[in-house]
Parts: sequence; C-alpha cells; structure tokens
Amino acid sequence: MEFDIGDVVNDGFERLATSVGAVVIVGWALFGIVRTAAGQDVFRAGLERLLEVFENPEFRDQLNPEQLQAVEELETEINASLADLPLALGLGPIAAVAVWLLAFVLGLVVVVVAMDAFGHERESFDEVDTDRLGWKTLNLFIGTVVFAILFVIGLFLLVLPGLVLAFLLVFFPAAIVINDESFFDAYGSSFSVARENIVGTLAIFAIGIATLFALGFVSTIFEISLPAVGAAIAGELLSAVGVAFVWALTARAFVDATRERADGDEPVPERPPGDRPKSPRDGPR
Repeated sequence: MEFDIGDVVNDGFERLATSVGAVVIVGWALFGIVRTAAGQDVFRAGLERLLEVFENPEFRDQLNPEQLQAVEELETEINASLADLPLALGLGPIAAVAVWLLAFVLGLVVVVVAMDAFGHERESFDEVDTDRLGWKTLNLFIGTVVFAILFVIGLFLLVLPGLVLAFLLVFFPAAIVINDESFFDAYGSSFSVARENIVGTLAIFAIGIATLFALGFVSTIFEISLPAVGAAIAGELLSAVGVAFVWALTARAFVDATRERADGDEPVPERPPGDRPKSPRDGPR
C-alpha cells in the first residue's frame, strides 16, 4: 500500500508537538551529549598518545630537518585540537569507551520508545508499549551495527551502493518496533515498503536531509555566538529535533504502507457481491 507524503509530514509535526515527542527529543539529545563527551575523551587519549611518540627523543633523533619541522607543525595542530574538546569528561580511554557504549544502547531505547509512540500515535508515556523492550533494543542494536558496516562498505564502492542501501533500509527500525520483527526480517519489510513507495521514500529522504541541513546551519550560528560548551549542547539539541522528525516520518509512513497487511500477507481483495465461499451445508448445486 502507498502512503501519502503530505499526511506523513503533517503527522510528523503533530507527533513532535506531543509530550512524548518533547521527551524523546530531550532524551536523544542527552545521550547524544554523553556520546560526544565520551568520544572526545577517546579522541583526546589518542592525541595525547601521539604527542608522547612525537616527543620521544629517540624518535626525534631519527628525523631529518624537514621531517622534524613537519612533526612540530603537527604537534601544534594536535595541541590546538586538544584545546577544542569542550565536552571531554577527563575519562581514561577504557572508561570513555564503556560510557559511549552505554549511551549508545540507551539511545537505542529512546529510538524504540519513539517508534512505538510515533507509529501508534501515543499521547503520553503511559500508553507506550514497553513489552519486549529489551528484545527490540537488541535487534535494533544488531541491525544498526550490521547496517553501519554494510553502509561503509557501500560508500567505499563508489558511494552509490551505500546510498541505495540507506534508501532501502530506512524503515527497518520502524519494522523492528512496530511489527516486533527481528532485524533480518525488518530489513526485508523495509525493502518491500521502499520498493513499493519509491517516490514517497525519496521525498522522506529529501525532507529529512533538508531538515537536518537547516538545523545544522542554525547550529553553526550558535557556535559563533555561544561559548563552546553551550554551542555543543545546542547543536545536540537541534540535531535531536531533526532526527526525531525523521523518526516520526518513517514510523507514520511504515504504518500507512503496511496497514492492509496482516502477518506479512498481501491485502485480501474484495469479494464480488453475491460471491461467498461454499459451506458444507450448501450441498451440491
């Protein structure tokens, strides 16, 4: 079944305006800030380790004057990068990786809640279905990791395969949450919906990219006008608004596209008037 892109967009705005939509945005932004902070700690640890190598006398003794100058220029750039990590928590690399993974998983829980709320038009968290929350989060985790690997491979293959993959699997999170499917079955469901709604799916892609681009532009304005920490937090919040809007679009579109299917079957055609199945009581005619 095809979905109407106008209805999808209108419903997307309405979903964001609910209390559930607001909490989803704040939750995703919060875990995004934690992921960014932990990621900056990992980045900082790597840069500091690199500086230790560059400052090692044995290493510097092996360099000719040109190489030494290049290393010193690189050291200057590294020190500038170290000074531009406003959210870094000061964690060690192992602790930072653990915090990043925890925030990533909790972020996926937010995705599950968002897809259920947006897809089923929940007005409050009391209505959100939390049954099998762990199972859905696990499938979303595996599906996201597998998708990311395939997407990166596709980008290396002349970019286009990666973009096609993203197009075909854009609905797989909705399929996992709304239809309670495994990540593998969700890939198939997303492929079917995208294939049957090429124009509508392209429209969702275009609207989503335009929204994220516009919010990213606003974020750059905050980077100029706000302190580094405030700009980073504002950027995460704006990004969360755009991401939540895309979730609302894909959830509504997936529900509309699969509304007439039951357990993966094609819609049952209407029976002509007067034509009903025979019953054993009918007897021979």
